Amino acid sequence: MWRPIFSVVVVLLFASSAFAKGDASSVPFRVYRGHFIVVEGSLANLPKQNFVIDTGVSPTMINLRVAQSLGLSGSTRTIHALMHDIDTTEMSLESLTLGPIRMNNVLVVARDLTGLEKEVGVRVDALIGLDVLRQSSFTIRYSDNTILFGSPALSLTAT
Repeated sequence: MWRPIFSVVVVLLFASSAFAKGDASSVPFRVYRGHFIVVEGSLANLPKQNFVIDTGVSPTMINLRVAQSLGLSGSTRTIHALMHDIDTTEMSLESLTLGPIRMNNVLVVARDLTGLEKEVGVRVDALIGLDVLRQSSFTIRYSDNTILFGSPALSLTAT
């Protein structure tokens, strides 16, 4: 009975140690209005963009203002997001970077996110969904406002 519990404790200690040594990438985040997680990333050649993390969104949505500044265009598409059917413009984004996640030719939708910016209380350049986040396992750690990317515990448990 003690052996399984001991194994779990040992794996958790190794995983914590691996994260502490920097074996996994981490990205700091800020919390707005008590629940909006905002991280910094880049969209194409635009660094220091504010990304709201939303695991309920797919595909990722960029602010129409950003799409216009990048000279992007696309086709109209209705999607279900933010608990509503909304009209968007589907397009291909040259690149997106969030911590260790680097994607090229990303299918995104563009929409005016002014309403979301008012709700969050900060400029919102993109709403990052699971289509991007699934590129890496991750842990949202509220204890130090960090998203840890990677899964060092998995490599330790494989035998």
